Amino acid sequence: MKKQKYVLGMSSLSFLFAQSALAVCTVNDKEVPCDQVPTGAIIGTGIFFLFFMVIGIAFFAFWVWMLIDAIKNEKDNLALWLILMFVFGPLVSVIYYFVVKRKRNKK
Repeated sequence: MKKQKYVLGMSSLSFLFAQSALAVCTVNDKEVPCDQVPTGAIIGTGIFFLFFMVIGIAFFAFWVWMLIDAIKNEKDNLALWLILMFVFGPLVSVIYYFVVKRKRNKK
């Protein structure tokens, strides 16, 4: 009984792989077999999005770092910096870094 289930499972798996080889993809409004689709564009697009994802994560980490620094050290204009950082995100975090944090580190 166990062998029959295994054989049935393997036959349905091979059916899926056979179907994917026969699948048709649309490239430049033409239908071509999917195994003939150029993969360079797909890989390039993936690298492009991966690059910008890493940059986005770095900006997010910097934003969180500046938020924490403002909460811990800013006494006078805390509400202003927090509102600006939440509304404008990493842009104001970079301004905060150069205007407030570096000046405070020099003292």
